[in-house]
Amino acid sequence: MVSSYPTEGCGVSKYTKQLIDGLKGNDVEVILGRIFFYREKKHLLAWFGFLYEVLRKRPDIVHVQYTPTICGPLFPLFLICLKPFRVKAKLVLTAHEKSSIYEKHLNIFTKLLFHLYETIIYRLTNKILVHTREHKNELLVKFKIDAEKVETIPHGVDQAKEVTLLEKQKIRERYNLGNSVLITFLGAIRPNKGLEYLIAAFPKVLERRKGLVLVIAGGASPSHANYLGKLKSMVNDLELEGKVFFTGFVKDLDIPAIVSASKLMVLPYVHITQSGVLYREAITYEKPIIATDVGGMAKVVQEYRIGLTVPPKNSEVLAGAILDLLNDEKKLELFCRNERLLKEELSWDNIAKLHHDTYGRLVT
Repeated sequence: MVSSYPTEGCGVSKYTKQLIDGLKGNDVEVILGRIFFYREKKHLLAWFGFLYEVLRKRPDIVHVQYTPTICGPLFPLFLICLKPFRVKAKLVLTAHEKSSIYEKHLNIFTKLLFHLYETIIYRLTNKILVHTREHKNELLVKFKIDAEKVETIPHGVDQAKEVTLLEKQKIRERYNLGNSVLITFLGAIRPNKGLEYLIAAFPKVLERRKGLVLVIAGGASPSHANYLGKLKSMVNDLELEGKVFFTGFVKDLDIPAIVSASKLMVLPYVHITQSGVLYREAITYEKPIIATDVGGMAKVVQEYRIGLTVPPKNSEVLAGAILDLLNDEKKLELFCRNERLLKEELSWDNIAKLHHDTYGRLVT
């Protein structure tokens, strides 16, 4: 298994940890290789170390948790180098993000190079796993891949950690939240998260409902510092001081208390493939969700009836959805109940069994 694990604050890392634990529970021996090109470019040559380990230990499966920012530019070379050595291991790739997420930021030339990069990767892989049907359809159309090569396995849902009243109170005190009702966004702060639309919606919510605060829980990387600055300027311009709180980077140990203390979660993304926060935190702690209708995220919210979906980039509709949910206790209870059922269906034990079955079909 090659991924970014262990890296705190990385969704793919958390995903890998849960999957490995589930696989071990299904009698799968896992050897872990770690790489994270975006954060640690000096470790790019780790791919040659992985090649050596594969040749030495001869595993049945080489499974890569793939995003371009994690795997970096030498990943195709790793796959190409396996061929001359007649490695019998089957290559499995979990594609966590759609190509279109990255192509939005590329010019014509770099877009062509990126398409070639991903084409090589997908052609040299025996099985591609994705989390949503939408992502599978994009792969089939864009890369002309055989439909049988791509399999949809949903994201797993974590087991909730017990959170005491004291822990929730400490979180409130740390961020000066008082006894207000918390509307929470959780995750890394990046432009694709659409937080400017959530902040713009909040004054409209406060006009109709008092005693609320918006918690933006997460930090921004140096490359997105300007975006964070823009958001904070919006808060000042809209006179939302004391109503909108930025926590900065949140340690994994503190996340359960923040989510547990919240009334509902808002995911106002502009574009996304799938949201790990939806599975790891919102569903895990049975928090009703308001999500924008982008990527596979909205399909999960709609299909399982665990929240409301709204169009992206629409503060008016977003504000209305927040008020609708806050004012309808029966709907809140229904969404929480449905999340409870979904937690059982998408438990990591069940998700690991799906992976185990996929591995078995490949090696027999």
